Amino acid sequence: MNNKMISLQFNMKDLTRITREKANGIDFNDSHFVAILNYLIIIKPNVDVCALFNLYQTIAEKMTHRSTPSDGIVVVRDDVIEGHDRDYYGEYYEHIINDNLFINFLKDVFKIQNVHYRMTADYSYEIGPGHLGYQAMNEDHYYTQYYKDYYEAPKEFDTILRFCLYVGEQNLRELMFDEPMNTIDYKNVGRSSIRHLGKDRGENEVGNKEKGFLLLERTGLPYPAGIVLSTEFVNSIISDTDNLLFYMETIFKILSRIGINVDDEKLAVRSNPRTSFPGKFSTEINMINRADNLLGALRVVRDSWYSQKDAENPKIHGIGDDYDMPIIIQLFKSGCSDDPNYLDKLEKNPTIPLYASGAFSTRNPSTNDDVLFGKFAINSEGAELMTQGKKGRDITDLADVSPKIYAQLIDAKRKIEIDAGPQEVEFVVNNGQLYFVQTRNINFSPQAEIAYIQELIASNRISETNAIPMIEAIQKRLMNRKNYRLIENTSIKPISKTTDSTPGAFQGHLIWKEEQARKYMADGKPIIFVLSNLNARDSLLPLAFKYPRSGLITSYGNNSSHEAVLTRLAGIASLININFQIERDVSIINNEVMRINGDSGMTFVDQGHMAIVDGDNGLLYESSEYENVLEENGIVLDASYGVDIIEMRQRFLLPYLDVDGKMNEQFTIEHFEQLHRLATEKFNSLVNGTDKKAAFIANLEIHFLHDLIKTF
Repeated sequence: MNNKMISLQFNMKDLTRITREKANGIDFNDSHFVAILNYLIIIKPNVDVCALFNLYQTIAEKMTHRSTPSDGIVVVRDDVIEGHDRDYYGEYYEHIINDNLFINFLKDVFKIQNVHYRMTADYSYEIGPGHLGYQAMNEDHYYTQYYKDYYEAPKEFDTILRFCLYVGEQNLRELMFDEPMNTIDYKNVGRSSIRHLGKDRGENEVGNKEKGFLLLERTGLPYPAGIVLSTEFVNSIISDTDNLLFYMETIFKILSRIGINVDDEKLAVRSNPRTSFPGKFSTEINMINRADNLLGALRVVRDSWYSQKDAENPKIHGIGDDYDMPIIIQLFKSGCSDDPNYLDKLEKNPTIPLYASGAFSTRNPSTNDDVLFGKFAINSEGAELMTQGKKGRDITDLADVSPKIYAQLIDAKRKIEIDAGPQEVEFVVNNGQLYFVQTRNINFSPQAEIAYIQELIASNRISETNAIPMIEAIQKRLMNRKNYRLIENTSIKPISKTTDSTPGAFQGHLIWKEEQARKYMADGKPIIFVLSNLNARDSLLPLAFKYPRSGLITSYGNNSSHEAVLTRLAGIASLININFQIERDVSIINNEVMRINGDSGMTFVDQGHMAIVDGDNGLLYESSEYENVLEENGIVLDASYGVDIIEMRQRFLLPYLDVDGKMNEQFTIEHFEQLHRLATEKFNSLVNGTDKKAAFIANLEIHFLHDLIKTF
């Protein structure tokens, strides 16, 4: 729409007619409303003026607030997107998006030229009371990100852009398309319910996978196109059977709008929980060219929320009774060729386009070494590596297979870590093209995470104060679980080894049956859980995480598979893909024996036999019950000067809480603010002294008092 059209004034004769016939009583002295009406009457001559005025009344007060023009640009803050987070590790970024579902709606329907979306994040933002990012009594207390996002357009679109943003897409659709509100719940068809993957944060319910695609978008890394369905929209699809056809048609229409041919291309329907717990939810891959195919896939993914996989301890995984998980529908890019002879052809001609999948971490998650760490497999789907036990090849081998793809991974490692800190990344190579399909915060081992925190402190990226909540989170994660290591110069002979493991050492009874495991758990005995196949994983792996005296060995997988990722995070020493088999043997009582293949031959042991897992070196030892070859690894407690932060917090808070654990009413915020000032003075008097432990304890008191102040 050109400037001449925008400046046209509505004919007063027609205005009088519309006022009399449609909108009797409307006050046309409001310059903002008249400007909006003047604009819309050009786009839609039969616009319902009365409905427009009623809609305008709901946001009239906002329209009096000035926007922020700059160099002929109107800047309108997105009120939905303003908040505090810790997903960004740099100092500042901004990223401009010219193409997402809502932006295209503004361009196509409202003819707002050159409108775009600016995403920003800043750790140096000065946060004060009243802001969503207000988290501390002083700006050095926490490692805090504050973000604000904006819509921008040429200045002549000031009034109409603000109107569109303030009233929301669902109201605009009803106004412009005359779609009756009483037939469809329109809160489920606008920006709040279907958003463009990687290009729109949505409204206060961003899933963890979705955060990864926002990161990929702002770092300019390639990923398959897709959309995100909100929790409410998913529930409506499942429950509102009367309008099912409408929902399916809406999804297909939006997928087509972002360039996906729904008749011919495969889609992945993926879980998108707000918290990352790998392997817990379903991903469905279908040739979605019929509504019932898509509906079936959505049902499977949604139902995985209630899966019995998480019945052992749902609170650990953040799963409540009410469904609360957005779902991603995304173009599926396969790491497998359709050609059944692809591998033979690749061997003869290594220059043909590569098909592969893989996963890597931007740091070694067991040690914090700054290297590319992971696995890949040629002509393979990612699920085969992550959940189906395939061993894969070391990620560094990709440099020989495809130097171009490997160089792209190295570049991605640098970009991602600068922006978001250490990450775990999944990727596919389809017909020689690299696509990233997931990135999430790395699951460090406790030892590696402490090393990373110490690196941040040494490089002045955070202070020791900033590190307190990070160290406390590690101690909380390891509650009642101790870390061990093999005593140096111990003379015991290994019976097997593996290249894939997670750090730490553990001595316990080898157990591979659930019934026997539960018996040993009831007796408080240490257990090395033996996972000989994927079926054993479903029954035994949850027990390993639940029971603090546990180690793990598997006969499948790799250092990037879910077993390795989760045991590493939990501080469980494990050996992944060690060479053993469970076989029947009539000579022993339980009729089963574990055959372990080692360099010195085969070793046969029955269930309950004692062994030692040495995850630091990838070795398995046979041992007697009373052999004393392990010592506790105190690296986590050493990072807090030997202070158990969880226990100290409990002691510190005890005088201020009643028997129900709630704040005693006799204490006021002024009381705690005074204590906070005194604690700060104490810390300042100690921080430059020689007693580092005393200074750390004083700092903890500031930390605890701050948390108390936040409750008011």
